[in-house]
Amino acid sequence: FGDVVANIKDVKKLINSHPFALVECKKYPGGPVCTDAVLNQHLQTYGGLLKKELEILNPNMIVCTNKLIYGLVKDMFPKDEITEPQKDKIVYHKNSGTFIFNSYHPSARGISYQRIYEYVINNYREFLQSN
Repeated sequence: FGDVVANIKDVKKLINSHPFALVECKKYPGGPVCTDAVLNQHLQTYGGLLKKELEILNPNMIVCTNKLIYGLVKDMFPKDEITEPQKDKIVYHKNSGTFIFNSYHPSARGISYQRIYEYVINNYREFLQSN
């Protein structure tokens, strides 16, 4: 994480030049939280639009900011084409080479950017080491 912070300009260039998606579903404006029930309702209403957006972006890494979003995105891929070696943490879609990560929301209370980064990267490392 220290290397990322020290080289933030290079990291931004990398993210802006490679297919990458950070997926969240908009909560009601002004509120600090969104309940799972409300989020699930939004995902059911706008899930089709989210799928279209991901098809257009065609990212090879998708970071989902909630377990419900992770489930929705994971279900966009045929079950027989995905590998989920770490349940509820990371999925790999073999045919497209797409990784789907379950993560924390960047504004989650009490969770630092470093912890979020390390959570995703450690799951990615574990996946790479197991394959």
